[in-house]
Amino acid sequence: MTAIYIVLSVLLLLFAISVLPISLTLKYKDDVVLTASVLTVKLPLYPRKKKKAKISDFKTKKAKKKKASGKKSPTKKADGKSKEKKTMLESLDLIRELLVSCISGTIKHVKIKTTRIIINVATDDAAKTALLYAAVNNAVLLIVTFLDRCKKAKNLKGSEISVNADFLAQKSSADVEITFLLRVWHLIKILFTSALKYVTHKSK
Repeated sequence: MTAIYIVLSVLLLLFAISVLPISLTLKYKDDVVLTASVLTVKLPLYPRKKKKAKISDFKTKKAKKKKASGKKSPTKKADGKSKEKKTMLESLDLIRELLVSCISGTIKHVKIKTTRIIINVATDDAAKTALLYAAVNNAVLLIVTFLDRCKKAKNLKGSEISVNADFLAQKSSADVEITFLLRVWHLIKILFTSALKYVTHKSK
């Protein structure tokens, strides 16, 4: 009898945890960041934190450097390309992919709390600005169309959505924040999907 009570208590506890509300916030200014908040705990989902370097790693790198000292080092151009930041269009595509991954299976139960997409498109050339503006506008439209499918979005009332072409500025700017509410049991799926997205984009 005691064992039954223990099992029921554990199941009740798991159920209570699974229905806890989670706030997921997707932000983009310089980089795309996805975080989850459960009560007072914040959990970074994307991008994943880099592992701390160990002493053994430095020793391994040192050994590799000695071994490859006679080989030709890669060009600076190749190094620069690998460290390049994502373009605005790539970041907007990533935002849409993360949204689809996070809430596509639970879109009927998701409640959108905040939607702010303010983007100023600018380059050093007027023709390039016009082309980029059209592409960015289309990317934002895809995001908004997907969010509008949420039954609890209420047609995104009170949201701030603005895409402008600035022909005087030299650099584009973005202020994107999308916050939506889920339950803990949705988080398990999101952890797997966000990890998969990170691995996919890292390999590109």
